[in-house]
Amino acid sequence: MKWNSRQRVVKMMRVMTFYISGKLYGIDITMLKEVVRHITCLSVASTAPEVKGIFNMRGNVVTVLDLIKLLKIEEDASVDEKYCYVLKEEMVGGDYIGFLADEPGDVIEIKSMNEIDKEIGEYEPIEIVDIDNTVIRLVNGGFLRDHM
Repeated sequence: MKWNSRQRVVKMMRVMTFYISGKLYGIDITMLKEVVRHITCLSVASTAPEVKGIFNMRGNVVTVLDLIKLLKIEEDASVDEKYCYVLKEEMVGGDYIGFLADEPGDVIEIKSMNEIDKEIGEYEPIEIVDIDNTVIRLVNGGFLRDHM
């Protein structure tokens, strides 16, 4: 399908929400494999600053991305324990990728209105949506995949 220079696409989607530095974020739930608590993330030498490290999830190596660095968020140093949101491997090219969040939120259903650029690969790392005066920053899964 060819897009005009900009078209509006409306769809319903379920979003898993989470908090980073007190702000609400979310990701399309169809991209998630699971949420893991109590991980031990091992640092890997010579990786990009946005790669936090790796951990073993039942024999599979998961690369953990640091959304705080990727999205240039101010870190809340008071949060000790983090949750790792692991994406489905088919969503990110066959590898296991995860990212850290301070605390989980809820699964919600939202109506998403995206403006689609005609240029492939042009997207924002997050989309801001407002649900009943609550701002949710939706993380773009393609953005995460491209920063592996």
